[in-house]
Amino acid sequence: MNPSDFTTEYEKGTWSHELTKPLKECAKQQLEQNALDYGILKKAEESGLKRLTALFQTFGFGTVKLSVKQVEPVVDQPADDPVEIGEMPVADTVAA
Repeated sequence: MNPSDFTTEYEKGTWSHELTKPLKECAKQQLEQNALDYGILKKAEESGLKRLTALFQTFGFGTVKLSVKQVEPVVDQPADDPVEIGEMPVADTVAA
C-alpha cells in the first residue's frame, strides 16, 4: 500500500559524465526558468527580508531597514550539443 502515491525507482548500472552533464544542465535551465516564470525569486526576496527584519527586531533593534542589491542572473553557456531528455539513454530501472 502506498498512501502517498509515490513511486520509487532503483537504478542499476552507471551513468557516464557525458550522459549526466547534459541532463543536469537541462534540469538546471528548467528550474531557473520556472523560478523566473512563477516569481519564486521575488517571493523568496520578500520572505527573506520579512524574516531578517523579525530576527533583528528580536535582537532589540527598533527600526530595521534592509535593502537588496539587484544583480543580473548568471546564464550558463549552453552545451555544444545539448541532449534532449527524451533522447537520453535510460539505465535499467526497477520500480519499488
